[in-house]
Amino acid sequence: MDTTTVVIIVSAVGLVFGGLAVYLAIWSKIGLGEKIAKGFADLREPGSVIGRDIDKRMGDLVEIIRMLVPQSGTVTYTLPNIGNVEVPVTDMDNDKTSYNIKAKQAIFTSRFLVTKMNENKELQEKERTLFGEKQPMLHSPIPTILRAEIPSGDKDKCSEYMAFLLEWLDTEYLEKRKELVEAESSISKYLKKAS
Repeated sequence: MDTTTVVIIVSAVGLVFGGLAVYLAIWSKIGLGEKIAKGFADLREPGSVIGRDIDKRMGDLVEIIRMLVPQSGTVTYTLPNIGNVEVPVTDMDNDKTSYNIKAKQAIFTSRFLVTKMNENKELQEKERTLFGEKQPMLHSPIPTILRAEIPSGDKDKCSEYMAFLLEWLDTEYLEKRKELVEAESSISKYLKKAS
């Protein structure tokens, strides 16, 4: 080993020990240990707000992990504009069916998706025809996955709706998404010029 390597290693070890010393000093100074112990005691109480919050966040995390794991019964479609899309049924019972639409491109944004769906009268009419007053819920936990929760367990209705939804996503939604991206990039260019 040359001298530079030894100096780097000794400096790194010194920084780690220094950081540990500062951490322990702060821990003892502000009674952090007691506060953490008290927080864990709060979690054990029924109806704890902290406990519910942690439980909700863990549920969301488990749901995202479940969406990323390959499912049996996954059907892969090749759409002209989006490309390959995997559509597994993740949950099915008498009154609800859940799908995860997985795209290779990061194209799903929940807020933009809901806005465009509310503008599309044909899509709304299709939902009313198939499901009555109950409407499918669509949300995107991450930009490559769209979760569709359909208020029906009827395979034919669900298949018809999913085919219609995939066609809409591949045409109108993607076209509007491109317009949004172009508008955002032109704003960015303008801001760069101004600064």
